[in-house]
Amino acid sequence: MQAGRLDRRVRIEVKTDSRGEAGGVTETWSTAGRAWMGKRDRRAQESWEGVQVVAEIDTVFTARWSPAFAEISPESHRLVYRNRAYEIHGVVELGRREAVEIPCTARGEVAAPAVFSPAPYFQKYGGGRYPGAWWDFGDISSMYQDSSGTLPVTDYDQPVGRVIDKSGNGNHALQSTDAARPIVRNADGKTWLEFDYVDDMFRVETLSFSQPATTVAVARLRDAPLNKSNYPHGDQASPYTLGNFNDRPLIRTGATQLQAQFVDPSLEEDQIYRGVFNGSLSAYYIGRVEVLAGNIGTGGPDGVDIGYNGEFGDRLYEMMMIGRLLSDEEIALYEEYLVDKVGIVL
Repeated sequence: MQAGRLDRRVRIEVKTDSRGEAGGVTETWSTAGRAWMGKRDRRAQESWEGVQVVAEIDTVFTARWSPAFAEISPESHRLVYRNRAYEIHGVVELGRREAVEIPCTARGEVAAPAVFSPAPYFQKYGGGRYPGAWWDFGDISSMYQDSSGTLPVTDYDQPVGRVIDKSGNGNHALQSTDAARPIVRNADGKTWLEFDYVDDMFRVETLSFSQPATTVAVARLRDAPLNKSNYPHGDQASPYTLGNFNDRPLIRTGATQLQAQFVDPSLEEDQIYRGVFNGSLSAYYIGRVEVLAGNIGTGGPDGVDIGYNGEFGDRLYEMMMIGRLLSDEEIALYEEYLVDKVGIVL
């Protein structure tokens, strides 16, 4: 089984029956878990041992083996993908605990979950806020053509001089120079900012925080010239950077840096780049693959460049920086949202 094919974030739901005062039974579905799965149509003549209603099956989901799948029962569970429910007919183990196949029948639409937003990640329990920012470069309603915010972006192919921080912290991304403003583009259902790898960039003077921290950039990086960087974010003072140098992944704070010894295979592809800035436990992920791990010191940003000093080229879809570590569940929810938004295969 190829892990790269598990590109669908699927919700596993469990049924609860409750009896009302009049004796009627109400069926309620709640989330039991989520998993990355592959999805395909059933092949002709395909069958599974112990599965009786093969003729009804039209969809097969595939996932890595987990003991949690032993708890799934066709009588009490279903799968939900993109707001469509799938009736489960069995869970079939492949190999020696390598993977499972779940033959299903597509049923009706289900209520859409609330639209995901990472903005609540910045709210502290009991009051207060975590420092950081979230810029959604796919939302032109959050953009202005000028840095002062008087001329809204109204269509694609327009320059962008101001991007609103949707975290609620007020760390807006600004560019006051006309020639250094990236252009908002749209194609194939995607919207992004296009940087020219010459002087396009934003400055966020107000953004400052210390470790631990998490940064996420959804981008497409192009090949960089020799001894040049390709950083979705960085800053002049620390520096506090995440990206590629000589086409190799690099993460850095201050004078301390980690750099991979291989050429980044994700160039020219849309990818999620995630940095975990946490002293000796720091790490850099491309998609869900850890490409670097180690100690990068204790520094943090003192003002941030998006498109670091004009040394960024190609597409930037979204970016978030937050002054804390995200939990595994928070990362999974954010990745699920980004996969649907940009069409990334993890």
